[in-house]
Amino acid sequence: MRAEDLTKTLDLTVLTSDVTEADIERACAEARDHHFAALCSYPHLVPLMAERLRGCDVKTCAVIDFPDGTSSTADRAQAAALWCERSAGAPPTTRAGTCWSR
Repeated sequence: MRAEDLTKTLDLTVLTSDVTEADIERACAEARDHHFAALCSYPHLVPLMAERLRGCDVKTCAVIDFPDGTSSTADRAQAAALWCERSAGAPPTTRAGTCWSR
């Protein structure tokens, strides 16, 4: 199996509490270079990721309720719906929460 075949099945995550835009820029370059399936980070970083990943085969993903995972299912659904609404104009390679468009 080629490395690229494997990375196309993996998500790259950037979920440190002190993540910076520079971290996201580096992760976008890495995700692009290695053809990861998606780059996952906090919802407020999705627009930056989507912009940097436009035109490539890597999706963006907003991670909801991380790291605690203590929200109710209803709260998670509400957060996902909010981010889907906010990313409605995002490029078609974007997924936010449970919202897919591709």
